[in-house]
Formats: sequence, C-alpha cells, structure tokens
Amino acid sequence: AQTEINTAEVCAALERVASDWNLAIRDEALNGLAKRAPETALTLVRNALLGDSATLALFEAAERLADTSLAGVLKELWLSESGDRQLDEAARAAFAACSTENDG
Repeated sequence: AQTEINTAEVCAALERVASDWNLAIRDEALNGLAKRAPETALTLVRNALLGDSATLALFEAAERLADTSLAGVLKELWLSESGDRQLDEAARAAFAACSTENDG
C-alpha cells in the first residue's frame, strides 16, 4: 500500500485486501486506496471506522481523504481517549482534516 505504483491492477488488489480479517492488512490497504482511488476508498473507510477496532493506517486513510462525511463517525466513535496516545492523536488529526469546523 505504500509504493507509488498506481495501476488498475494495484487498485483492484488493494480493494480485495480492504476486507481482510486482519486489521493491519485491511487498514494499510484502505490507506493505499485512499491515496490511489479516493472515490473507491471513501465508503470502505467509513465502514471500517464504524467497526470496533482501528489502526493508525485507518486514521491516516481518513485524514488523507479529508471528507466531511467522515467527521461525524470520527467524532462519535473515535475522539474519546483510548489510552493509546498515538492512536488518539491520529484520530484527532483525521477528524481535523475531515471537519468543516476548521474551514476558515
């Protein structure tokens, strides 16, 4: 997900892996899709954010997408303190990128 290759085959592979049961793999795939095919990634990222667990890569994907439609789920489910400072900071950064409150 971190290479710069952007082909239809790479995007298709990332989309397939975006439903993997392993969160780390899933979220890295979503981050790669957010970079290469944001229109495809948006719904997948939103659905992943509605789940019970997330990794830094999922919040990086949400931040990369910076879509206001993600702000509500981020605020509702991920802005309370989890005890993991790095994850909490990533969730706040994603919310800031997606939030219309920060438009100037």
